[in-house]
Amino acid sequence: MLHPTLLRFLIAALALGAVSVSPVAANAQATPSAAPTPGALPTPTASPSAPPTPMASPTPTSGAMSFQSFLQRVTINVAPVYLLGTNTDANAVPPPPPGLAGVGYTHDQPVTSGVRVDYGVDFAIANNLHFNASHGNVGYQLGRILTAIPNTAFVTGAIYDYTDTLALNYTVGHGLGLHATYFDHQRSVVTGQCLNQKKCLDPSGGVISNPLSIDEHGYTFGFGLDFGPKTRVGTLFNASGDIKYIPRPATPSSPAVALDSLPGYRGTQTLYPWSFTLRLPITTSPTLVPFVNYTSLPVLYRDSAVPEAYRGIVVGFSKAFSKNITFSYTNFNLQSCRCIPRVPAPDNLRLAFGIMKLDLHTQL
Repeated sequence: MLHPTLLRFLIAALALGAVSVSPVAANAQATPSAAPTPGALPTPTASPSAPPTPMASPTPTSGAMSFQSFLQRVTINVAPVYLLGTNTDANAVPPPPPGLAGVGYTHDQPVTSGVRVDYGVDFAIANNLHFNASHGNVGYQLGRILTAIPNTAFVTGAIYDYTDTLALNYTVGHGLGLHATYFDHQRSVVTGQCLNQKKCLDPSGGVISNPLSIDEHGYTFGFGLDFGPKTRVGTLFNASGDIKYIPRPATPSSPAVALDSLPGYRGTQTLYPWSFTLRLPITTSPTLVPFVNYTSLPVLYRDSAVPEAYRGIVVGFSKAFSKNITFSYTNFNLQSCRCIPRVPAPDNLRLAFGIMKLDLHTQL
């Protein structure tokens, strides 16, 4: 573990709050339940989700609800996920580039590899109106940051985040869905270091809250629109967007934020994530849905002066084995804009990661 003084300097000097991935981003895969996913990487940030396959439960379009008991309106979802680092950046793992001293986590587990469990519950208020709660996980590591400290290259260990979301989803019809969500994104682990995770161990072995933790809390109001030609794997295109409202105090919550406020700290802000997805009918199977997605994903952490704007390509596929079982794999390849004062240009934050998921869901 690094010396506490060095850790505090690195926290202030480096943008380790890499990327906020909403449950949909964390889940980026086929969503077999009747309720639409809440937004474009969507909640809390615009990102891709692969479409339901024909074997999945159809999304209702009418508001009237046939008689069902309370329990029949409830769908439970449990999904083991395998999170793996796919960062092929030559700067992502030791040794550092020639002429630069390596700093940070350089042994044991520099690359993400771990199993988590996503879960959620959906309640059908009406055929076209659903309320759901979900818990989603994501894991990744950053490529080396080469420009923040002279003659130094920093690399993280495996980073694990989770997001809890409450969402209200309304199916308008003709491919259009609307959503309103509340989300709470937290960093749970930075392997081998207590940097910006929610909880840390103090010298006596106790657990303490970390005032410089990475977190983002807020609301999204957005849409998802399927359009274009009908194919065997569903409508060809999807566009998604959000108005993302992040309430924050008018002044920084920690003195360390001052080191990140070259453009000036601002409190409550509104951001606009969006994504565009192409479904690929490249096989004869209607239950196998490959897709490619472009995502624009701004995130605003509690201890960041300005938003970190991520963009990149997401590719993957989903395979429905029955109405209750779906397997999916999604690969993210993202980088930030050169707008973060802690990471001077021409460097930026870059990361790539994969999510392999087995989605199990059933109505009560």
